[in-house]
Amino acid sequence: MRLLWVLCILWAGPASSDESAPLQGTVEVRRIDNALWRATYCFDEPIENFSFTRRIKGMRETHWRSASPGLALKYYSKGTATLLAENGSSFTCASIDIKPFTDLPDGKDYYVFTPFSDGGASLFTGHLEGLGYQNGSWRDVVFEATYQALDGERVIAAEPDELGYQFVYFGAQKVVETDEAILVIDPAMPERVRQSILATMSKTNELLPRVFGYAPKHKYLVFMAAGNLTKDNGTSIKGGTGPHQIRFTLVGRGTIRLAENEPLFYPKLAVHEVLHLWQNDVWSESLSTPHQWVHEGGADAVTYEIMRLAGIYDKETYAKTWQEVETKCVKLLAVTSVHGGVEAGQNDVLYQCGAFANYLVGAALNAADPGAGILDFWKSMAAWDRETIQLLENEELFFKTMVTLGFSVAQQQALQHFLADKLDDPATTVVEIKRIFGLPP
Repeated sequence: MRLLWVLCILWAGPASSDESAPLQGTVEVRRIDNALWRATYCFDEPIENFSFTRRIKGMRETHWRSASPGLALKYYSKGTATLLAENGSSFTCASIDIKPFTDLPDGKDYYVFTPFSDGGASLFTGHLEGLGYQNGSWRDVVFEATYQALDGERVIAAEPDELGYQFVYFGAQKVVETDEAILVIDPAMPERVRQSILATMSKTNELLPRVFGYAPKHKYLVFMAAGNLTKDNGTSIKGGTGPHQIRFTLVGRGTIRLAENEPLFYPKLAVHEVLHLWQNDVWSESLSTPHQWVHEGGADAVTYEIMRLAGIYDKETYAKTWQEVETKCVKLLAVTSVHGGVEAGQNDVLYQCGAFANYLVGAALNAADPGAGILDFWKSMAAWDRETIQLLENEELFFKTMVTLGFSVAQQQALQHFLADKLDDPATTVVEIKRIFGLPP
């Protein structure tokens, strides 16, 4: 799964930031000891406060403290926080002490800290980003970053001079390098899981040039973390992507049983995450917002085709997978619309119904082989010029591609209704929309 690596910026201040040029700043993220990090910010111009923008419930109140005399953190109920001077004056530098918050975040967010079994940890830097308030206006801040590990450790990052939205590893683990990836693998990662992920990533990278004419611009940086593998009997598996990087996080003994009971789960997860890197290379941030079904459902739909082409899915498994997608989608639509899925806490609707929407357009393009139609549709999505890709929101681009490929007005309207509206009778609606797109009931 993927919670795409750039999300909408949310903050506790005004509804929009000033159009003036961004502030410039530096931030040093230093590991003080095994249970403490310190982020030190300095700005080129004095600011009145700094608002940490990414929401995460309960983390900052319990795990963050100001390390600068005279400066304090003000916490907000929705998970944001603002750093400001107690006497209301401006400041140019400030430090925050941060304890590792390893709880599973709500919704589709990434783990903030991911422990490795050997004492290392990766940190998601997106929670350190924010906006500066100066002279009555909120301004973006562009940070130059440095990262410092403990003695005997190393820092591994895809963008070692930037803050942004990436995973940064602090620890002593050795790097493993393959033709397509640089990997930091937790020694506790089950061998079966490790091998299935590596083999599937390799097959995916072999297929992408043939299917889409695409080759990765950089080697992937891959973190496989299993520091809480034996924490309990539960099961939590998170996949996440950042710029040229993927993180797989396993928590609970159930993750081991899953590898034994569902041997295709981890290969599917690996393909899905690699496809997010492909999406980011082609569409950058534009494919991630505002409707997450486009990139999540699209990644799932293309994943099933890659799995089929790679021989990982046989004919029966492939057909069963698509039937399960439709069944799960119908069930989820009884609870929420696709557009309302995140707010309703039903993120799986983005994946299942998003994939089903892709199957519909694929079937309309190629009735004999809807999967091949899906790939043709995404080739057309990728063929748009950069201006169009950057100008249109993701769902607008999806429907513009439908128009270009000759989809009827009835098909477009049916899909818009399917995505946007809370359906009274999802099963009947799905039967009808399949008929409109040329599929048997």
